[in-house]
Amino acid sequence: MAIVVLDASVVIAFLDRGDTHHPAAVKAIGRTRGEELVIPSSAYAEILVDPWRRGPDAVALVNAS
Repeated sequence: MAIVVLDASVVIAFLDRGDTHHPAAVKAIGRTRGEELVIPSSAYAEILVDPWRRGPDAVALVNAS
């Protein structure tokens, strides 16, 4: 098993179906099945910028994903 470090841009595209890069992000993350996925705290903070603007429900949705 490997550790896969995810960049914020990949996670943002994965979570946003309207993102141009969503299909590629889903495919890339799908290839990591069985691997340990990690997100650096700086990337996690970047991922939460837009949800924080939208409100607590959007943040909860990201945290549940």
